[in-house]
Formats: sequence, C-alpha cells, structure tokens
Amino acid sequence: MVLYSLSQNPGILALGLATLAGALERNASLTCVKFTPNTSDIAQTEPLATLLQLTEANAALGTMKKALTSFNFAALSPFAQVNFVNKLDACTETELRSLLTNQSFVQCKLSAGQLCALQYYASLDMYTPLRRLLWAYDALHRQEAARLAASVPADDDELAWQESLVDLPPLRST
Repeated sequence: MVLYSLSQNPGILALGLATLAGALERNASLTCVKFTPNTSDIAQTEPLATLLQLTEANAALGTMKKALTSFNFAALSPFAQVNFVNKLDACTETELRSLLTNQSFVQCKLSAGQLCALQYYASLDMYTPLRRLLWAYDALHRQEAARLAASVPADDDELAWQESLVDLPPLRST
C-alpha cells in the first residue's frame, strides 16, 4: 500500500482527486481507495463521493468476475451502475452469458421505454459496452423463447388445420 499526504497542499489535492476520478472511470483494477479527508474542507466531499462510487463499481466488477451469480448489481448507485456498464469491455462473452444466472441482474426489470432508450444508445458506436449488456439482458428473453419453442410439439399441423381463421357471426334466417 502506498500512502500519500496531500493535506498540506489543497490545490494539488483538488487536481489529484479530479485526475484520480478520471483514471478510475476507465480503469477497473483499483478497488479500494482510503482517504482521511479534512472535515473542514467541504470542497473535498463531492470528489471523494465520486471516487467512492467509482471504486464501488470496480469492486462490483471484481466480485462479478469471481462470483458471477452472487454479486448485487442493484446495490450500486446509479452512477456506479453506469460506470460498471462502461467497464464491461473487460468481460469475456462467457462472463456476459453467466450474468443470466445472477438473480439481481435477471430481476432488473426495464420498462418498454427504458429498454427502447437503452437500445437507441447501444446502437451508437461509442456505447459498445451498453450493447454488450443489452445482449446479455436480451439473451434471457431469447433463452425463454427457445425453451417455449422447444416445448411446442412438432406435430402441431393438425391443431392448425382445426383452428378457425375467422370468427363469423352465426347466420340468421329472415
């Protein structure tokens, strides 16, 4: 563990916090940052909160890779969830597929509007990680559709011929 003290130089501290936050947004390796903040300096609270959320996303990504079925995606803050999605490029296809067994991910219900918005942003080139997450989310529905299709008997032609195509009202004699 490396220990740095920047409390004597607030200008470098503010710049250092901003630089560290920028690095944490892209890097998924750093999972813990410990600070002894100066409680009298209110300007430090927002950057520190951002750093804590970013390390939270990194820790969740590390946990996900170790135990894909047990990490709690819903426990992350919205900011950390977005950062987590951005770091999905580090995941393999196998790891993304195993997200389907994670109950907190599977139970994450999206409204039709939310899903439509996510699909729109995922179609843009700069949101490749989001496209990969949507692929994993949609895979659950594809898997369910395949299971239902497999349960339909192959001999259902007889049933199709017996179904009426149009429902007409009964004929009345005048």
